[in-house]
Amino acid sequence: MSKLIARAALGVLILLAILYIAMLVAANTSITQRTIQTEVTINATASKVWQVLTDFEAYPQWNPFIRQIDGAIQPGQQLIIELNLSGRTMTFNPTVLFMQPERELRWLGRFSIPGIFDGEHSLNIEPLGANRVRLI
Repeated sequence: MSKLIARAALGVLILLAILYIAMLVAANTSITQRTIQTEVTINATASKVWQVLTDFEAYPQWNPFIRQIDGAIQPGQQLIIELNLSGRTMTFNPTVLFMQPERELRWLGRFSIPGIFDGEHSLNIEPLGANRVRLI
């Protein structure tokens, strides 16, 4: 009887592993990948824009959606980000993927099963002139 239970458990584990792999493959296809992008031209230096974006303590003063960010802006470090979703609060802990001062900050947030509901967020600063940048 115990051999039968062990075989059944092994079968269930194999089936779960196959389903997990199938979900990872499906999550990384063009059918399920979505990109939302917006940009704005700002009459300021890349240095000034970077200063505002990385001044996490000031976010509540100007950002109604991201209410708080804590953590070090270094690749591999985890941030704590508190969002305001129509009066409800959601906290998530993305990992910083890349940081180049005055150019780019990128992090990866995960929800539930890794690889299925991952969200990569990037802030890119493109210089357009001495006192003008594009924030994407």
